[in-house]
Amino acid sequence: MKTIEQLKAERDVLSAQIDQAIQSQRTEAIQNAKKIIANFGLTARDLGLGGAAATTKKSGDARAAVAPKYRDPQNPSNTWTGRGKPPRWLASAMAAGKSKDAFLI
Repeated sequence: MKTIEQLKAERDVLSAQIDQAIQSQRTEAIQNAKKIIANFGLTARDLGLGGAAATTKKSGDARAAVAPKYRDPQNPSNTWTGRGKPPRWLASAMAAGKSKDAFLI
C-alpha cells in the first residue's frame, strides 16, 4: 500500500498534467474561435459580449413616457397619466364630489 506522501506526490503530478492540458486546450480553443470570428466577420455585439449591446440594454429606471389621461380645466398645465397617486388638484376635486371622468382628456 502506498503512503500518504506518495499519494500526495502523485496527486501533485496529476494536477500539473491537468493544468498543462487545460492550458493547451484553451490556447487551441482561442485560436479556433479567432478563425471563426474572422471567417464570419463577427463582432462582440453579435456574440453578446457587451460593447454596444451593453449600452442599449434598458435599465430598471428607464421608463417609457405615458400620455396624460386627465387635465385640470382651471390650469391646463396640470395633467395626470392615471398612474400612481392622484395629484392634489384631482384629489381635492374628487373630495368635493366631482367625478374623475370629468377630467378625462
